[in-house]
Amino acid sequence: MGLGLVGRSVQVKGTPADVEAAVRDAGAGWLLDEMPSLAAMRAGDSGIGSVQWSLGGHGIRIGDANLARDALSSQGIAVACSEALYAAAIRTPVDAALVHARQIEQRATHLDTLGRVIERCRFREASIWSDYASFVARFGDRPVPAETAALRQNQVQRMTVRTVT
Repeated sequence: MGLGLVGRSVQVKGTPADVEAAVRDAGAGWLLDEMPSLAAMRAGDSGIGSVQWSLGGHGIRIGDANLARDALSSQGIAVACSEALYAAAIRTPVDAALVHARQIEQRATHLDTLGRVIERCRFREASIWSDYASFVARFGDRPVPAETAALRQNQVQRMTVRTVT
């Protein structure tokens, strides 16, 4: 189980006790209920809020735990709900593999689209945007699974991925 926090300053960069206090002060202490203390957890990386994802571990990730699209894309809640439906429909290891393949395909598609948007950006030559474009290109250039999952009548179905060139 993991816990991701977004904020500034002491909200996310203080001691574990400071961060826990900030979460509780914000009225979100319920997130910490039945969790190990933050001091007992392994701290992850932090950075500017842009496209981020996680890999490995156990379980199926949904929403931002799988792929946090750029904050301005306004896709977070819709994507999290969709992925929760996929996760709930997993009944077999094949289903799990197909849902995982779908997440890989979704990440690749998002990074490809993001790269094309940055290419057309007015400020694409500015170092911050060219650095971001390099990051997106480095991770976006991955093979896409040939098969992925579709959800039909609450069941995971095999779907062939068509590539558009």
